Amino acid sequence: NPRKITEDMVIDIYKKSTLPIERYFQCIYCLLFRKYINASKYIIKDIVNKNNVDAAIKEFENFAARGNDTGIFDYDKLFPEAKEIYNILLDIKNN
Repeated sequence: NPRKITEDMVIDIYKKSTLPIERYFQCIYCLLFRKYINASKYIIKDIVNKNNVDAAIKEFENFAARGNDTGIFDYDKLFPEAKEIYNILLDIKNN
């Protein structure tokens, strides 16, 4: 029987994984589709810093743009959880 994957399970898998950092940046956005906002925040807190925040923002924008008809990133078209996470990334960049 398949069991439901919880957000705690996602975080535990993240802790054990060894993906390239760019893949984690991509996961930040993808996890939001499953409403795993705390997992996205955990990854941000764990690996995003001033030195790599631009790359994290770029990956976030690239993934978000894929959901638009235009294929161009548009903050106004983000769903609320995505806006929250994007704002966290901007805060890291600007502070």
